[in-house]
Amino acid sequence: MDLKKTYPKSWHAAFRYLEDHLIFAKEKEKIVLFFDEFPWFDTKKSSFLSEFSYFWNSFCEKRKNLIVIVSGPDVSYIINKILRNKGSLYNRHNLQTYLEPFDLIDSSKILKENDTKQILNIYSVFGGIPLYLENIDYNLVFNANTKKFGIEKNSLLQDEFDELYKALYQKSKTHRKIIELLVSSWSGFTQNQILKSLNVVSSIRRVWIH
Repeated sequence: MDLKKTYPKSWHAAFRYLEDHLIFAKEKEKIVLFFDEFPWFDTKKSSFLSEFSYFWNSFCEKRKNLIVIVSGPDVSYIINKILRNKGSLYNRHNLQTYLEPFDLIDSSKILKENDTKQILNIYSVFGGIPLYLENIDYNLVFNANTKKFGIEKNSLLQDEFDELYKALYQKSKTHRKIIELLVSSWSGFTQNQILKSLNVVSSIRRVWIH
């Protein structure tokens, strides 16, 4: 299949195209396939996971020079769909790595800041996420940096709240309503109070069961 002339219209066609190109690789040539944001590919009716499974079992597993890496922010998906898969991907993984944020010491090495108090302030708000630490503006005071990240128009984290929930949960609107309700009171809510307040009993019950 020539990708310049024929655009794959399904995951089945896309994986067959990939096989056609990989099959000519030399045996001693190391090949690494990296599927980043893996959970995002597996949308409803996409058949992505089943096609990936077939691709792995029928093609990848036979080739010792091929390494396949899957990655994604949805840890529960990776655990349930890959690591604990009870179907055709059962026990297929060789190695799993959980990438944790940097601790305070490593974060301080990234920051171009000598003031210990400032380092603690930055770490307490932004944690050890490299992307956030690299975008600190050292020409601004700490409060101005927090504003720059999440309050100003087109800031780095302006849409983070919405995008994060959409990425992690199928019923993201319901999850968001629950969180917004919880932060509205310091005393918190019981489960029954949440169900009554949001008046979407059946939907929330399905969220908790999931």
